[in-house]
Amino acid sequence: MKKEKRKRILTLLIIYTALILYFLFFGFGRPGAAVGIDEYRYNLIPNIISLRFLTISEFEYFQPWFFTFGNFAGFIPIGILIPLLYQWKFFKFISLFFLSILMIETVQMLTFLGSFDIDDAIVNTLGAAVGFGAYKIGFRFTSIQKSIRVTIMSAIILSIVVIGFSELLNKSFTKKEGAAFLFEGFAPS
Repeated sequence: MKKEKRKRILTLLIIYTALILYFLFFGFGRPGAAVGIDEYRYNLIPNIISLRFLTISEFEYFQPWFFTFGNFAGFIPIGILIPLLYQWKFFKFISLFFLSILMIETVQMLTFLGSFDIDDAIVNTLGAAVGFGAYKIGFRFTSIQKSIRVTIMSAIILSIVVIGFSELLNKSFTKKEGAAFLFEGFAPS
């Protein structure tokens, strides 16, 4: 990669990372919300993956859905930009990314500007993984315009697949109350 092109990508990555860090620590009124909090908030046990498609009947829950989707989509560009700079294999990239997110979640908790939430870390990592996959699919072409178009389309398609799979997992593992019935002929011994 040419030095000038690499410099532009690095600058873009730095600016984007600064923007992400701003939203993670200062956006959405976090400093004001931290006033009066004197205990650490954390979630160490993964729940269901909260990625899902928003339906009309759930529109009243738009804000939580939007924050979760933002946690996912906001990290897709990181999954594209870092592989443009460093030729890492997927396992190295995703491991370093996940460790970085765990550190950020820890700092959020320790500064009372958020909580340590393993679910957020998982959703962020899924977004970065989608970005990495889109990069691998899209940047096989010599034409930069075609590479960008294919990468964007790949990110959209992979996002739909990941969200759909997440929703399927959630429905599979969500406990629902079934119909009650009586065992006939069952007599305790």
